[in-house]
Amino acid sequence: MKSNNKFQHIENQYKDHHIDHKLTNVFEIAIPFWKCIKNIVGEKETEIDRFSKIILESIEAGIKSHQEICAFLGIKETSFVTVQFHFLIKNGMIVEKVNDNLLSYTLTKDGIAFLKKKKKIRELEIVPFEFYYNDLLKSFFTSKINIDQQEKSNTKKVSHANYILKETRRLTNTKIKHQNKPNNLDSLELATYFNRETKNLTYFDQASTSIKTHRRSILFLAIEYTNALGAQRYDIRKYKKTVEKFDTYQLEEKLSKAVTQYSLKNPFSI
Repeated sequence: MKSNNKFQHIENQYKDHHIDHKLTNVFEIAIPFWKCIKNIVGEKETEIDRFSKIILESIEAGIKSHQEICAFLGIKETSFVTVQFHFLIKNGMIVEKVNDNLLSYTLTKDGIAFLKKKKKIRELEIVPFEFYYNDLLKSFFTSKINIDQQEKSNTKKVSHANYILKETRRLTNTKIKHQNKPNNLDSLELATYFNRETKNLTYFDQASTSIKTHRRSILFLAIEYTNALGAQRYDIRKYKKTVEKFDTYQLEEKLSKAVTQYSLKNPFSI
């Protein structure tokens, strides 16, 4: 076994973890991730502005012609602010009619529902969505993990810790190459992840097909085991260089299988 005093406690703890394999090495390994930024069109519900509400209330009160509403509001019929009428038409709050060159408006069901506070306006907004992508597992990655869950008076107290991501180019540890750049993300998976991670917005569409990506890595411990035939398998474990506090190894169990598969074609030279 390639003994490393730095990880002697790990060797002692895990040396008998696999009955048919012998622990032969423990080393730091940089697992590849991608930091991604993609412009997403998000949809949100919002309260209508005060000016638009007054227009709707005026129409409801029987002041329906464009001329009468402008006079009531104290604005010129050609004023720039009358663009608000087009906003209300576009959002299905009112419909316009022209009789004898006289322009008038009528409330729709949605306009009435809004005044009764039973409906909100839906708006679209383009936002830069920053997220991480797991290169080996080809899946979205949330760097924040739950720790220290405690039950107190029927309420659950949950604190969080973050995996520590580093710029890959700055690391000198054993590395796994970045090879699965997330250029063509599945729209449904992206929408599901966006909705889970973003507050006050729901996924509507991608603003474009482009995506900005940056190589990142997380340092883990790789525990190497070798069987009688010389075949190797790897158990991946987080430690203090990975995250300060933790309680589960759900991600690491998946990475263990992926790293073992990777090593079959790309043996590690330690």
